[in-house]
Amino acid sequence: MTPNKEENHEGVAVSPLKEKGRPVEEEEEEIELLMPEPPDGGWGWVVVFCSFMIHVIVDGVTYTFGIFYLEFLRYFGESKGATSWVASIMVGTTFCVGPFASGLTNQFGCRTVTIIGAVLAAFGLVVSILAPNITFLYFSVGLCTGTGFGLIYLPAIVCVTCYFEKKRAFATGIAVCGSGIGTSVLAPLVELLVKELGWRGAMVITAGLVLSCCLFGAFFRPLQKKPQVVRRMTNGSIAASSPTIPANKDLRKGSLPNGKEGTAQAAVKFHYFQTHYHT
Repeated sequence: MTPNKEENHEGVAVSPLKEKGRPVEEEEEEIELLMPEPPDGGWGWVVVFCSFMIHVIVDGVTYTFGIFYLEFLRYFGESKGATSWVASIMVGTTFCVGPFASGLTNQFGCRTVTIIGAVLAAFGLVVSILAPNITFLYFSVGLCTGTGFGLIYLPAIVCVTCYFEKKRAFATGIAVCGSGIGTSVLAPLVELLVKELGWRGAMVITAGLVLSCCLFGAFFRPLQKKPQVVRRMTNGSIAASSPTIPANKDLRKGSLPNGKEGTAQAAVKFHYFQTHYHT
């Protein structure tokens, strides 16, 4: 009688372990899936430009919000700590909606989610001109605009990575460098608008800039899917038989990150922006 044998429900002898501490090798099967194929160029460069402009606008508005902070401080007469929570909530919410934005992007695509986010963020800025107190801004700018920015932020990155494989790092680098440029360009612009139009007029113009992200998001065209043969393991993951598919990709889950990184950053951003504006 062979040791270490067990019988399954059909009475067939099976060996759960080849050696002590070593599991049985998983079986593989070849399946055909419809997978998007990154073009590594072409329309992808249009996507990079649009993502770049989105970063210019979204991060530019976010990191120059201190100009509005000073106006809120004078207008509402609240403490520095209470006033600084407006930007803190906005940035924290932007990252907190990461898992939610990821699920929506998987379901509806980068284009749709970006447009919805732009409309929501612009709406939050526009209604802020009606704010009777600082608490109103916690909801309009903090939650509404913050949620909109979160829905814009993730698809703008994901769409670039979907269009590039070999040049992914280079393309992503071009897209995200819009953050620094946006901060440099929008800071004097917003300051001028506040000086000439007041914080309410500047807020409306800023909302118009954010709404233009709808136009850029419209260029996030979904990739056409092509049949590819891959090897699937018994646990549901696939082997790296295709250069466009990462090893150990779980087929039972979506193709995008689950947003945990963005949620983790939110905790830091809440504290960082609150203390930054307070000091």
